[in-house]
Amino acid sequence: MEEEELKTLFKKYHDGKCTEEEKALFEAWYLQFNEHDLDISTKRIKAIGDRIFRELPGNLDACFLPEKI
Repeated sequence: MEEEELKTLFKKYHDGKCTEEEKALFEAWYLQFNEHDLDISTKRIKAIGDRIFRELPGNLDACFLPEKI
């Protein structure tokens, strides 16, 4: 997956606006890097996702996401 396509898909996924097909594509891409089971809470995963989203170049919503980490 190209970097720009991934950024667009991540934003749609984060905003809850992707189709089921896009969601499956993003989750399949993500899972290829997560071969080991992790003991991590859903809350922690959300906080990490928010932090990554804040740090994306050109993110205009950065000031609206609370720091939770």
